[in-house]
Amino acid sequence: MKILKTAKWVNFIVGLYNVYILLYIKNSALFLMILSINLIIFYLQTRSLFHVITAVVTYPFGLLLSNFKGSLKKAAKEIKVEEGEETIDVDIMPLKSYILLGTSEEKKKAIVEYTKAVKSHRKPASEAVNMFKKLVEDPHPDVGLYASEAIEEIEVFLIDEMFRAPNDKIFCKLALEYVKSGYVYGNLEEYYKNLIRSRVETMPRTDPEYYIIKFEVTRDLNVLYEGLEKTGSIRIRDILIAEEIKRRNTKTVKNLLMQ
Repeated sequence: MKILKTAKWVNFIVGLYNVYILLYIKNSALFLMILSINLIIFYLQTRSLFHVITAVVTYPFGLLLSNFKGSLKKAAKEIKVEEGEETIDVDIMPLKSYILLGTSEEKKKAIVEYTKAVKSHRKPASEAVNMFKKLVEDPHPDVGLYASEAIEEIEVFLIDEMFRAPNDKIFCKLALEYVKSGYVYGNLEEYYKNLIRSRVETMPRTDPEYYIIKFEVTRDLNVLYEGLEKTGSIRIRDILIAEEIKRRNTKTVKNLLMQ
C-alpha cells in the first residue's frame, strides 16, 4: 500500500514538472509524451476511465485522485444503499468533476454529500462553498436552490464551530476557511485576518500548520521557507512549489523538486 501511495506522489511531481516543461521550456512534444505516461500510470492505479478524464481536466492535480483502499479497481463512485438512493463518495471524486460532467441529480447529490463532508471536517469549507457559488447559477433551478441553502448551512456551521473551538489552532483553521469562503469582505475580512494573525502566534513553531496558516493571511513566502527549514514538511514544500510556479521562478521550482 505504501508503495502505491509513493507511486501516486511521484507521478504527481512528474506531472508538475511536465507543466513547467510546457510553460517555460515550451517543448510540446515532450509534454505530450510525459502526459501520456502520467495517464497510463494513473489508469493502472485506478482502473477507471472516468478518473482518467477527470485527471486530464484537472492536470496535474487530478493525478492525486487515485484512492487505494483495498482494491485498485474501486470505482469513481461508491454505490451505497441508503433509503433506496445512491449517494456520492466525496472521498473519491472531487466536486469539480460533478460540476463539469454530472447530471442535475448528480449535482444535487454532490451538494448534499459535500455539505456533510464539510460538517464532518473531511473537506475544506472554502473548496465546497466556492464551487457551490457557481452552481447557484445552474440552469436547473433545483440545483441552484440546493447550492444556495448549502452555502447558508455551511456559514452557520463555521460560525458555530468557531465559537466552540477548543484551542487557537482549530479556531484559526476555521476562521481561515470562513474568510476563504467569501463570507466576509472589506473591514470585516481584515478583522478576521488580524484575529488569525494574533491567535496563530500561540501555536508551536514545530507545527507545520503554524506556517501554513500564517502564510494564508500574510501571503509572505518567507514564512513558508522558514517553515520548510524548521519542520521539513512535505506539505509546505508542495505549497511552495505551486506558489513558485505561479511566480515563474523556474530555478527555485527545480531546487524544491530536488528536495
